Amino acid sequence: MDVLRTQSPKIARKEIWAHLLAYNLIRAVIVQSALGHGVLPRTLSFPGAVQTIQAFSVYLGLAGPARLGDLYCTMLAATAGQRLRDRPNRSESRACKRRPKSYPYLTTPRSEYKKRLLKTSPA
Repeated sequence: MDVLRTQSPKIARKEIWAHLLAYNLIRAVIVQSALGHGVLPRTLSFPGAVQTIQAFSVYLGLAGPARLGDLYCTMLAATAGQRLRDRPNRSESRACKRRPKSYPYLTTPRSEYKKRLLKTSPA
């Protein structure tokens, strides 16, 4: 959720809430998986859990009520298999991954910007 895709504040709030909901649901799956398989939740990989949930989402959506519980348990077992490696003394400074763009921001309406470009461009 590095960059919000919307421009209006109302929709931006909805997008933030949707991201928070998805994050909490993934964390809930990690906790259920850890409790069911006798491991600590912090030893399970968050990106691994996301990939597992995405892989199982199609099958969970197509499964009937009788098979849904078994499929969910299989997903929890697969999530429990996504363990973090032991990384002692790990220290990483925070850095910006996004590269700065060499173009200015569009701060005026596009039509005005185009008119200004046409006036200043050599003919």
